[in-house]
Amino acid sequence: MDAFWDHYTCIAVYGTGTYAKDFFQNYSGNSLAAVFDRVRKNGEFCGYPIRDIKDISSIGVELVIIAAPQTVEEIIFRRIERLCAQNNVDVFDVMGRNLRQTTFGVEYNDKASATFNDIIAAIDAHDVISFDIFDTLIMRKTLYPEDVFELVASRGGRSGISVEEFKANRVMAELSVLDEGCHTLDAIYDKLQKTYGFTDETRAYLLNTELEAERDVIVARSAVVRAFRYAIQKKKLVYLTTDMYLPEEFLRALLCHHGIEGYEKIIISGYEGTTKSQNLFGVLQNIASSGKILHVGDNKQVDCLTAHLYGIDTFWVPSALEIWRMRDPSIGLEMFLTVNDRTLLGTYLSRCFQNPFANAMEEAEEEWGIYDFAFSFAGPLLTCYILWLVQKVRNKDYEKLLFVARDGYLPMKLYQWFCNNTDRTEDLPPGCYFYTSRRAAIRAGLCKQDIKKIAKQMPEGAIFFEDGCIDSNRSLQESEEQYQNFALYLKREDIKQNGKYALVDILSSGTSQYFLQNIFAWNIEGLNMIYYIGEIGKIREPLRISAMYLFPKNQLTALLTPDNNKIMETICTSYDASVSGYGGNGEVVFTALEKEDSEKIWLKKAQQGVMDYFSEFIGKYYVPEQGFNVNIGAVLFFQHERLSQDAKNRIFEGSRFYNDILLTSSAVFSHDREEGVQAK
Repeated sequence: MDAFWDHYTCIAVYGTGTYAKDFFQNYSGNSLAAVFDRVRKNGEFCGYPIRDIKDISSIGVELVIIAAPQTVEEIIFRRIERLCAQNNVDVFDVMGRNLRQTTFGVEYNDKASATFNDIIAAIDAHDVISFDIFDTLIMRKTLYPEDVFELVASRGGRSGISVEEFKANRVMAELSVLDEGCHTLDAIYDKLQKTYGFTDETRAYLLNTELEAERDVIVARSAVVRAFRYAIQKKKLVYLTTDMYLPEEFLRALLCHHGIEGYEKIIISGYEGTTKSQNLFGVLQNIASSGKILHVGDNKQVDCLTAHLYGIDTFWVPSALEIWRMRDPSIGLEMFLTVNDRTLLGTYLSRCFQNPFANAMEEAEEEWGIYDFAFSFAGPLLTCYILWLVQKVRNKDYEKLLFVARDGYLPMKLYQWFCNNTDRTEDLPPGCYFYTSRRAAIRAGLCKQDIKKIAKQMPEGAIFFEDGCIDSNRSLQESEEQYQNFALYLKREDIKQNGKYALVDILSSGTSQYFLQNIFAWNIEGLNMIYYIGEIGKIREPLRISAMYLFPKNQLTALLTPDNNKIMETICTSYDASVSGYGGNGEVVFTALEKEDSEKIWLKKAQQGVMDYFSEFIGKYYVPEQGFNVNIGAVLFFQHERLSQDAKNRIFEGSRFYNDILLTSSAVFSHDREEGVQAK
């Protein structure tokens, strides 16, 4: 290019970054006179004086060369265009493109406010339509592309292949082959083979594992795919243009699986030897040959600004992550430290924010049912709880985990799925559904001292008995009977008096555990999702309780609001009525309140939504070697508050919620015990 530049007798370079430094290192002409920069107005750069661009006329500059990434070329050109035109100064980029003679593309959508009809109108106005692939037509359920490499390392480790620092080395290998102009998956794994000394078999296994992991994490962005199909239907020439290293054969099969087919060609940077930031859009122009081109993509820089330099119009579709962050910029990504954290979020985003068009959430509200709600909001919270629970009980010698009826029903199902479908079940105790309730526990475990304390501590009228008064003798008689019946129930369930057990409940103030401990001198620990101390805590002795979320007395946080309690308890509950007590043969006695058939159908959909989220995450994405942030479960659960109240009312319409709390139960129960916990 030096011979071309030297047609000009006075040249200035715009830029003081890496691109400008590279230009100076390769330039050997004699026409350079000055350096311009938006911020720096004096000094020197690479041996040349930095001048204010306002002096362009007095210096006698004939040509300005913009030495900057293509993603900002248009921005710089627009900044200096008028001044250069007034002084008859040409403007080129380092590739030799005359920017004053370039017809820049038009941005059809530069804000997150475009509707689906807007992209349809843009497609109608063009002859050739180009779609980016990743984060445009399809998206990963990982937060970042590099997260896939951690899945590869984890799966390799489980197969006995040690790949320390695989993610970092995989990234470095990709950067290395990119610099060499051979940006393909085969070239990347050739580099990795040299780094690790892999055998050919190990190289092939890891490469195929990466392809498998990519398949596992991909989901279509259905609204953008609809726009793609519209373009096909309208007989537009449709191309897919992507900065990517994956093989074309693999991409074609992946896209076909998600209903994306009928396009003319996939233009892949790794196999064209150039990227979007270089000349990939030039390749698109040459292949398309003629007609007005529109490119649709998610990256404002490489998909939009760079395309404009080639006269290609663009339509920006923000990624799911971009949409989420625009809706709530207060949530920082620094809390998502591990691949588990990021995939918990990515799985949520893939359902809630895959539609990039305006009013998408409002449209989703009209279509969503309880399955979608449970998958998106309860799924992440309960997934975190089960993973936390697994960490707590591993190697602790519990004979059983007792999942407390009725809210323990769904957590028990999730725990059992984990035990039956993963290779991480060693040293985990079995779980069983434990038929009890606050009412049943109190009927079998209330003592004289508790009656006196309750009567003294509770506000007048807060606790009452069937005839409106406290009758200790009658309470003791009924409690003795319930105690004997409960003992028979425990025997039937093979729950031993001297065994070590964990009581599992999603939301507890410790009431059931307190009164159950009165019955037997159990070695029992509570493992709750949420534990708080309410009014009844004033009569309770300290309990051995661990909780994922632990709140002190009277600290009513967002997790403890009535609405949120109702949501979680309603979704997690069993089909049964509440446990009232135990019969003479140890059989469980239920209250008369039973769920209707319509409620059971609703509940089945809700629990299937949670189960699908959980099984997908644990089965495909969970990396046991890494930790996870339990707070992410709560953060994603709280996202349901974005839904309108009308939408939530409709989703929960028809579901009833039964809760037998101590302060409203008309129970007459107790049994005698001495101070402290003592076995009968």
